[in-house]
Amino acid sequence: MSVGQQICRARESIGLQQEKAAEHLGLEPDKLRAWEEGREEPSFHELCDLGDLYGRSLDYFLRDIPPSAAPLRLRLREGRKELSPEGRRVRVEWEEFCRRRMELEGVVGAARRISLPEYASAKGPASTAQAERKRLSLGEGPVENIREVLGQQGVYVFEIKLPVRTPEFSGCSQWHESYGPCILANAREPRGRRNFTMAHEYYHLLVHRGQAYSCAVEVLTDAGEERSASRFAAAFLMTQEGLATGLRMRQQRSQLESPKDYAPLATKWRVSVEALLYALRDFSLLPRDEADRLLREWTTTTQHVRWPKGKPRPTQWQRRLEHLGHGYTEAAVGAYREGRISLSKLAEYLGMDIREARKAAEAP
Repeated sequence: MSVGQQICRARESIGLQQEKAAEHLGLEPDKLRAWEEGREEPSFHELCDLGDLYGRSLDYFLRDIPPSAAPLRLRLREGRKELSPEGRRVRVEWEEFCRRRMELEGVVGAARRISLPEYASAKGPASTAQAERKRLSLGEGPVENIREVLGQQGVYVFEIKLPVRTPEFSGCSQWHESYGPCILANAREPRGRRNFTMAHEYYHLLVHRGQAYSCAVEVLTDAGEERSASRFAAAFLMTQEGLATGLRMRQQRSQLESPKDYAPLATKWRVSVEALLYALRDFSLLPRDEADRLLREWTTTTQHVRWPKGKPRPTQWQRRLEHLGHGYTEAAVGAYREGRISLSKLAEYLGMDIREARKAAEAP
């Protein structure tokens, strides 16, 4: 694929018209058109300007990186028909991190092994979840770290903050021809919701291989593939036997009258209160009327997440490392310390400026 074709793809991936892109770059539209058609080639500095505008690295323009043939199916909030420019940029950032991770594996000589089985949708989400828990030897308790579990199966998982103004989706997944299975989760959402999103998207990778999906909310009550994915997520992250035991213990200690009373149980299972209540209802551990009442109360009340008292807040670069994942950041920092990559390359891999990258490299 030529440089011009890559430039065109980069522009289209963020939904920018040629004339508008030329305006942002301070160019005549004919100049950009000539680049995209391969009649002229931009200079190094002009390529840097294109990368800044489109959210791409120079490698993207200079290497033959094929697009995914699988279209991204979106289920957007607020009746949206397509992604906003901000949402598109987040998707581009996700794709760039997937490319960097694959490149980094080549640098450190770590061969990626994809171990995902393929299930038929006819098997049913609950049965698929039980089969996966058994295959992964997860037992009857909570999944301690779902991101680590998915990473061990060869799934690239990145958490990226969606703009506050446009929380269009909680996450999406894609089985890319080059990058393999990938998941994106909205880093602005609470940890329990992100865990559910990852499990939800994992179902699509297991059942809808070669396709891509995005979920709009954590648990969807309508029928169809999204509801099946949410049922899988609940059954994968929580077990009926384990929930029943935990519920009895909570009931012995105190009355469970409001949604907040279920928060300790949700924390134990590393999910949101909303996901827990849906699971208790689906497993028939709570009467449907009672579960629906609690869900209405929870979803119609503004929730405030408070930072634990006395716990130091992480810096911006520390949060970035957390969102990128321990395995990825450890490999990148390790490659820098061993002299395999430069500090500027480390900064590119981590998506931060050089000063922050140096702090990450010097951190214990």
